[in-house]
Amino acid sequence: MNVMAGYGATINGHHTYKDLGLVIGNNDIVQPPTPKINIIDIPGSSHRLDLTETLTGRVEYEGRSLKFEFGIQMPKEEWAGVCKNVMLLFHGKKVRVILDSEPEYYYEGRASISGFDRVGTIGTFTMSIDAEAYKYDINDSLGNWEWDSFNFETGIAREYSDIAVDGSTNLLIQGSDIPMIPTFTVTNYSNEKDAYIRYNSVRYNLQPGKNRFSGVVIPPAGGRVYFYGKYTMAVDVKGGSL
Repeated sequence: MNVMAGYGATINGHHTYKDLGLVIGNNDIVQPPTPKINIIDIPGSSHRLDLTETLTGRVEYEGRSLKFEFGIQMPKEEWAGVCKNVMLLFHGKKVRVILDSEPEYYYEGRASISGFDRVGTIGTFTMSIDAEAYKYDINDSLGNWEWDSFNFETGIAREYSDIAVDGSTNLLIQGSDIPMIPTFTVTNYSNEKDAYIRYNSVRYNLQPGKNRFSGVVIPPAGGRVYFYGKYTMAVDVKGGSL
């Protein structure tokens, strides 16, 4: 194992090296997601019908995989304890992974541990993560900000909490590298007036609490949403990238 090959990561709040003493020994940690290609051969023709983007108007993806080859140096009598701790922390668990190399994003998926081995005082094992296709922005649109990880050159500061609606108002939701479906949370709801939104000239009625509409998809260029009624609105959107 080349101990100089890797770098650190924070997995469910535990830093692999600073907290657990683990060194990453591989460079090929993140694999690209597989696009869902839908191409149909036309009988009797050299042409093919590409339906890849027909359903949603964009390319969709399968999940992606992350793999860590970990190593740790410790007295051999401590190896069983290391294995137990790692299994309890991560094996089969849903994990959030933040790589030191890109602290503005996180990956999310299900982890599994395999391949425990030890040679002398060096122990090794593999963590595999079946992750979602996209990596997501650390900072959300509800004001939970981590400025230490914010990229001031490329980052987008979305803050869409506590929007007071009294009659009508509107909000430009800034886009992301990936399409976003917002969650609209309605509080202080008044039954005196209809509560609804309009997006791309389509009306969507609101209920108290969380509302999500498959037809409200914010493209990378962004989109403007119009609010009507009397209530307090919070818009939760999750930006990210491939």
